[in-house]
Amino acid sequence: MGFSIGGRTLPVAPSTTRLMYAADIKEIPIPTSKSYIISFGKKVDKLTISGTIVNTTKTASEADLLAYSAMVYTKVIIADTNSNIYDGTTWIMTSFSFTEKGGYNTSYPFKMELIRGSGQTVIS
Repeated sequence: MGFSIGGRTLPVAPSTTRLMYAADIKEIPIPTSKSYIISFGKKVDKLTISGTIVNTTKTASEADLLAYSAMVYTKVIIADTNSNIYDGTTWIMTSFSFTEKGGYNTSYPFKMELIRGSGQTVIS
């Protein structure tokens, strides 16, 4: 597998990864009471990672999902031994969401979005 974000290895490989190269960003939303995201340069890449963690015994906290929630609006390094597109590069996680689906096998579908500019600074 070998896919880690912010030093934490995902328990399963993502089901989808989508990398978008934007031509121009005209505005950056600044959420209230959160850190500001400033990207220097016109080109901002956006990476969307989604998947599902299936485990019958782990809670959301034990599956490290709450740890990923705490990484929103911070710089993270993505490491993937199977890719040269985003291996070892620094990104800013702009969102992370997951839901819990009960049943015989508890599953946690998740989605995270990250951005990367030619240079980036996070101001808290």
